[in-house]
Amino acid sequence: MAKLKINYIDNKLQNNSPWLKYGMLVLTVLLICAFLPKQPRFEYEFQKGKPWNHENLISPYNFAIMKTKEEMERDRQQVLKTVQPIYNLNPNISKEQIDQFTTDIAEKWQSSQMDTVSSLNIQTYKNKGIRDINIHLQPWCNIAEQPLSN
Repeated sequence: MAKLKINYIDNKLQNNSPWLKYGMLVLTVLLICAFLPKQPRFEYEFQKGKPWNHENLISPYNFAIMKTKEEMERDRQQVLKTVQPIYNLNPNISKEQIDQFTTDIAEKWQSSQMDTVSSLNIQTYKNKGIRDINIHLQPWCNIAEQPLSN
């Protein structure tokens, strides 16, 4: 009788074997889908045409730039000719701004009736304004005097 029970269990496994195989297949697919990432992720965010916002991205391998020094210098000169500068230094701007300031302060001084107050001196405010204009324009003059670096 014991032999019959063993055969009965073997027969039951053989009858359910397609269901068991399909069940194991579905279970395996579900486990793989659950544990693997949905899509590969690049650890940096960037947009085309925008500057790089993260630390330097260094290639894991070296590659050669196959240009001679003459080609590099020719390319550099071509770029310098085609790129529009961000700032153009106009040496007359400082004088124009100071002249505009002196005429504006005189008009506004009178229109606000500051000339009636005896303790206020227009010349003091004019000198402070001219000094501030020169202080703010001075860094741009220093930048413009420096040659372009390679």
